[in-house]
Amino acid sequence: MTFSSFTFIIFFAIVLLMMLVMQNKILTDKFGVEKMRKARHFILLVSSYVFYGWWDWRFCFLMLFMTLVAYICAKKKDKKFFRVIAIVVPLVILGIFKYFNFFIQSFSTLFGIENADALNIILPVGISFYTFQSMSYTIDVFRGEKSQSFINVALYISFFPQLVAGPIVKANEFLPQLEEERVIKWDHFLVGVQIFAFGLFKKIVIADNLSVFVDDVFGNPAVFSSATVILAVISYSIQIYFDFSGYSDMAIGAAKCLGYDLSKNFNMPYLSKNVSEFWKRWHISLSSWLQQYLYIPLGGNRRGTVRTYLNLMITMVLGGLWHGANVTFIVWGFLHGAALCVHKLYKKHIQKGKKGTFVGR
Repeated sequence: MTFSSFTFIIFFAIVLLMMLVMQNKILTDKFGVEKMRKARHFILLVSSYVFYGWWDWRFCFLMLFMTLVAYICAKKKDKKFFRVIAIVVPLVILGIFKYFNFFIQSFSTLFGIENADALNIILPVGISFYTFQSMSYTIDVFRGEKSQSFINVALYISFFPQLVAGPIVKANEFLPQLEEERVIKWDHFLVGVQIFAFGLFKKIVIADNLSVFVDDVFGNPAVFSSATVILAVISYSIQIYFDFSGYSDMAIGAAKCLGYDLSKNFNMPYLSKNVSEFWKRWHISLSSWLQQYLYIPLGGNRRGTVRTYLNLMITMVLGGLWHGANVTFIVWGFLHGAALCVHKLYKKHIQKGKKGTFVGR
């Protein structure tokens, strides 16, 4: 079930209708605000699992297991064993489903092992996103945030608007909303529909049409002129932006219709003046997650110049690997990490020496 499908429109309309019934004043007066809020959360949770199970119901159990691990470990946060489990288990699950065959094949190639068998593993949709979100919850609790009820944790990890394609939602951004009286309001609904429609336009009208041209050229570049190939490369960069940002907009719009706010994921990244600014505008939710939960814990820029550059490289290489189990993604992350280091070096030793030039932190 994709956002651009007729099936999703019907599904979303049913969810909206149930949510509207559950916020009815008669029911609220009879059962109380708190009970009705919990009822709405339960409806959203069940709806999220229906949405995810529409692709393959078996993987609902995987997401449920990861949710149970996060919930139990957060409750046992004072014990070191559970702190380790909260981080190791999600990463092991992600590693098995997404990276096992990649590492086996890479190991075999490196040591010249022939006929290394790869497992027939189906990659669960959205596993990279809800893995990061489960870790966000436990890490936030370990840092002092309060633990939540199982329903709240499960809804945070599985919330269907952002479940399969992001944006990545940090626990300290979403869970407080579950403690507020969030209901469907007409003005929010209208804004959400507009955001969703704009994202749908970017995905279907721009990205999908560009993909036809790009696939034709990339499929057999030798038969096209150099100018056409260059145009296809430029078109591809536009395609992936409108495709990804379109999905993000649809997720943000759908959540807004339901009364919830998701953070902006793209902010005109191709207008960036440098690579550092680009990563503040492109896939913002991933950049901020990696900064908060990886770069800063590694030491950030607090342990000297060499360590800062090393931390940047580690963060970007792992960020590249997060995108896909392929050497090209590792190279892509390495190149972006190197570019960030060069820009940081430029700001430190060249730009700040120019009279009247402001150097941001």
